[in-house]
Amino acid sequence: MLILIKALHSKKAPAVEAISSGPGARTGWAIWHYRSPTRLTAGLLRAGTMRSPTDMKTAPLSQTPQDEKRLLVEGGERGQRLPFWTTLPGKLALLLVTLTVICFLYLRAPVRGEDDPEAEVILYRPGNTTVETPSGEQPPHPLDFQPNKPDVVKYLKNDLVKDRYVEGFDIESRDLCPESGSNLKVLILVSTGRENYGKRMAIRHTWGHYAHRKDISLGFLIGRGRHPASDSKIQEEQQVHGDIILGRFVDTYANLTLKTTAMLEWSTTFCPEARYLFKADDDVFVNVPRILELTQEKKAETRAIFGRLFLRWQTPRDSGFKHYVSPQEYAPSILPDYVHGPGYLITGDIKRDLYEMALSTPFFLLEDCFFTGFIATAIGARKIGVDASFELQDKACKLRSDMWIVAKTPPQLFDLYKRHLEGRVTCYGGEYGRYGRYGRRP
Repeated sequence: MLILIKALHSKKAPAVEAISSGPGARTGWAIWHYRSPTRLTAGLLRAGTMRSPTDMKTAPLSQTPQDEKRLLVEGGERGQRLPFWTTLPGKLALLLVTLTVICFLYLRAPVRGEDDPEAEVILYRPGNTTVETPSGEQPPHPLDFQPNKPDVVKYLKNDLVKDRYVEGFDIESRDLCPESGSNLKVLILVSTGRENYGKRMAIRHTWGHYAHRKDISLGFLIGRGRHPASDSKIQEEQQVHGDIILGRFVDTYANLTLKTTAMLEWSTTFCPEARYLFKADDDVFVNVPRILELTQEKKAETRAIFGRLFLRWQTPRDSGFKHYVSPQEYAPSILPDYVHGPGYLITGDIKRDLYEMALSTPFFLLEDCFFTGFIATAIGARKIGVDASFELQDKACKLRSDMWIVAKTPPQLFDLYKRHLEGRVTCYGGEYGRYGRYGRRP
């Protein structure tokens, strides 16, 4: 029978445990649970609970069962208590703390966006970001913040657009809008880079041919080059095609907001009577017939912007991302609802309001969010969602119902236009299979 013996070799000494068994208990044989048997032996000798090795040959460790019982009780009363974390309640408390930390770190992790081919936009999650404004004021809590109220522009912190923007145009192309656009249903202005001559030519030979109609006009908006000599090619292109509008800003990605400001200025100044303005990028296929259908279906709509809606998207905070927005520019963690930039349709009755409001608002890098989100919200314009596709390979890409489809290269644009003329329903597939009658595309 096993007997547990606990002994203290002094008031300051730790408790000692030994297990003795059978006759060994009478002869001093023991198994010690201690850092060092030598230290254990010395401690027991000092405590008087163990005889010397010589004495152990003639004297037992405990003389009688009553002595063994006394040592057991005395050792239990005077022994040290185990650390709290080794007990069952301690282990449960430690587990609870660990789970709490894991949940906290998970809730603070950023959530990635979806559907954007270039931008890694981050979706909103309540309580995901806490920052301070430059003035030291705490921004509104995400659960309380209302990004779609007219006063949302007050959270923008930057110099005003009018302090960066130079009004007027180096090339006006007034002939694009005869009679102030009184006969135009849709004015289409394409935001294009100076170097993208091939894309402009592809547009002119595909969906841009609809500009031959009397109720549609097409123009290309470009900014200045870094060197004046580079404008000579733009001047030559204008002489041939007569559809170039050259603004007074440097043509860079960082100035896209200024480019759309120039677009609104031109349409307000030279084409105020056009019923609709369609803003497009030069890497999209614009479904002009669908836009004309939309103007008929929604002709009762006023003060509205039509396009692919982004709802409750989170402010991008990754400093390595080209769409990064610092807390100093905009402190709240959520953006106002806005229409995505590759293409959107604006009713003619809000063009001037958008332009004038933009000039008196702090600059914001994200052009589409600035105009269709902040400015549209500030002037009380409605945002109405319509179908559009980011990629040709998108299974949802529909040639008849999508208002625009991303086409990154001129060959893609020509292919889409051909399928459009053939009356196809989808971008790929149909009666010719996924890759069309001309074989597999790279």
